[in-house]
Amino acid sequence: MKSVLRYAGQALAQALTFGAITLALDFILTAVLFPGLKKSWAEARGVRCIDGFAPFFREPADVAIGKYFIPGDVHFTEAGNRLLYDTVRTAVGDDW
Repeated sequence: MKSVLRYAGQALAQALTFGAITLALDFILTAVLFPGLKKSWAEARGVRCIDGFAPFFREPADVAIGKYFIPGDVHFTEAGNRLLYDTVRTAVGDDW
C-alpha cells in the first residue's frame, strides 16, 4: 500500500494542470480505494473486469513513472501504451 501511495503521490507531484490533477485524483480513487468494489460490481453483473493498473506496479514507482509516462504529463509513453494493450489483450485472449 505504501508503494501505491508513493507512486500516486509522485504522479500527482508531476501534474502541472488542473486537468492533470483531476486525472491523478481519479487514478488514486480507482487504483487504491475502489478496485475491489469495481470488481465485485462487475462480477455481480457478469461484466468482465480487467485491472489495467496492476502491471504498472510491478516495478518501483520511479522506474515505472520514467518508463511508462511522458515526463511532466499523465499520459502514457509508447511503452506504457504497449503495457496496457498487452495486459488487455492477454486478459481477453481471442474474445474481442
